[in-house]
Amino acid sequence: MNLTEARLNDRIAASRDLKIAQPAPSADVGAEDYLIVPERATELAAAEHPKITEFVRYLTRHCGSDGIADRSHINPADILSLLPHLMILDVIDDGADFRVRVFGTGLVTLLGEERTGLLASQFGDKAIIANDYAEMRNRWMKVFRKAYSRGTASHFRAPTVSPDRSYMHYHGMLAPMTNGSEEITQLVGIMVAVVSGQKPVMTAKL
Repeated sequence: MNLTEARLNDRIAASRDLKIAQPAPSADVGAEDYLIVPERATELAAAEHPKITEFVRYLTRHCGSDGIADRSHINPADILSLLPHLMILDVIDDGADFRVRVFGTGLVTLLGEERTGLLASQFGDKAIIANDYAEMRNRWMKVFRKAYSRGTASHFRAPTVSPDRSYMHYHGMLAPMTNGSEEITQLVGIMVAVVSGQKPVMTAKL
């Protein structure tokens, strides 16, 4: 474990009491505040959520000449508010699978599973939230492999496959990352939840 990874894990461990609010849609929200969310995952051309936009801009500022960030470029102190939403994965066997190295506390609360150390093919094995785990693993594998094979960031929006959380959908981004060499050996990602049908709220000027 390198210094950056240790610092990132320390920051995440320190925020273990973080809880993700899960509000119901407000009856007085105007029609202009809504968007149609497809039944299946949709690839996006760019980020549609302010937290994801913030992280993309951060990565862009720290990318090398090849447009890919190195693990050493990520300083947890620079992105404290985003840490609960972040994940870092190791690429296994040229994309045959992916192992979670870092999984933010917000993601644990949101998805009902601590995935640190798990392979993507094992997602759902320890979950406490009802879900269609086969479909969920299939979605994750597709977005992981897309980001890895393309060598560029992949943005997506998708409804939850959990019947307990049908009122929300997810916005996410996965990007390739190097770790001390020119080879893509990791992925870094961010994911946040939004009440289905409601546009993400811009809480701060980015």
